[in-house]
Amino acid sequence: MNNMSEFIKIDRVPNPSCKLPDNLDTTVWRYMDMDKFQSLLNEKALYLCGADRLQDRFEGTYSRHQILEMADWFKKKGDPYMIESERERR
Repeated sequence: MNNMSEFIKIDRVPNPSCKLPDNLDTTVWRYMDMDKFQSLLNEKALYLCGADRLQDRFEGTYSRHQILEMADWFKKKGDPYMIESERERR
């Protein structure tokens, strides 16, 4: 069996915020299943499921603190319409 590092050719500098592991054979555990990985390679597009299909019902929601901070920010900007618009959207 070949090492993954034999197949990986790094031909560009990665983003500084993305540190590559010292060992390119490091296993990425539970990142995505094989079907989604194959689709990523074949389609050159990342699969993202709809928010209604996520297991965590709070995924993608704002905390109360974030909501209050947004409302304060819109008030400071003098845009009361956006406060109500954001409230309806949530």
